[in-house]
Amino acid sequence: MADGTAVVTGVPGWLGTKLVEALVNGASFRAITTTPGRVRCVAQPGIDVSPLEKLGERVEIVRADLRDERAVADVCRGASIVYHAAGIIHPRKVQDLYDINVAGTRNILASAIAGKAKRFILVSSNSPAGLNEFASRLMTEDRRRSAPPLPQLWALQTASRMARERCAPHGAHRRRDSPPVLVLWAESTGASESLLHDDQRWQAHRFRPR
Repeated sequence: MADGTAVVTGVPGWLGTKLVEALVNGASFRAITTTPGRVRCVAQPGIDVSPLEKLGERVEIVRADLRDERAVADVCRGASIVYHAAGIIHPRKVQDLYDINVAGTRNILASAIAGKAKRFILVSSNSPAGLNEFASRLMTEDRRRSAPPLPQLWALQTASRMARERCAPHGAHRRRDSPPVLVLWAESTGASESLLHDDQRWQAHRFRPR
């Protein structure tokens, strides 16, 4: 993160909090080094944010429900990059999967576009891609997928596809003012002792508007 403020959703959480720590304090991973910066955390109203408050003055906490389009409309204003790591895995009802994972992604992406963020990173999963036909063949964004067997996977797939269509060069709903989008499909995320381990594998799909 060269300059500006980073916005992080999905905090506090095992991945989100570690990400904020790395952004606030600076981190190194292989050939990647980040310098300490300011982070704006988008936290659900009523949730305990003490783990974030302990990280110091570089952390700004904004209370907003991602399902509320108006509440998140301005959270990305002035941000250089947005990390969208919020999502629900075990909902009380199936509708929550759509409201949080799909509509929530749409709302925060709209906020990033309105705030003129330079990059939008969506943390997803490789699960929506379905089963790989051959272990030796790399799964790509253009390969034909099997239908997701569970509502959870359908919601993740829908959110990823929506981000792609909104910002890809030939996306059906592409906007020229959309930031480049990076979708991370984590094959394994492991424990939260560090943000990324050497034994973790991530597939990255980049979509840049023209």
